[in-house]
Amino acid sequence: MELLSAGQTSLGATTRAQSQVQLAEDQTNAQQKTSAGVYVSISQAGREKQASEQEQTIAEVNKKASEQLQKNSVKADEKELTPIEKIEQRIEEVKEKIQELNKQIQALRGDESEQAQQELKLLEGQMQGLLSELNGLVEKKLELEQQE
Repeated sequence: MELLSAGQTSLGATTRAQSQVQLAEDQTNAQQKTSAGVYVSISQAGREKQASEQEQTIAEVNKKASEQLQKNSVKADEKELTPIEKIEQRIEEVKEKIQELNKQIQALRGDESEQAQQELKLLEGQMQGLLSELNGLVEKKLELEQQE
């Protein structure tokens, strides 16, 4: 077995470092080759377009993330509502549904066809249910306000 001198050891380390650099360069060149083994160089305009596309993709991802955060914050805000506020919110929703049903009922009142009459009965049943719900919500709100 031969003992290596300090010069030989550093020469070996240098050779290994050069091999690693060459390997990295080869990998980079391999990435630039197409399947046919042809080198591809990207022009400045191509690089700019690629950068622009990447920026657009990043912007889209950021926008989606921002929208999701907003949705989550809205849900968090809803969780922070007091019971009375929740009831008031539901009362408003029910009132809007009642208004929509009223419009539909008014549109059907002039139609004497059997189908229109059946639909009218269905809508009037829904109206009764909403009015009953609204009445219950108002009563519940009054009870909670009296407790405060």
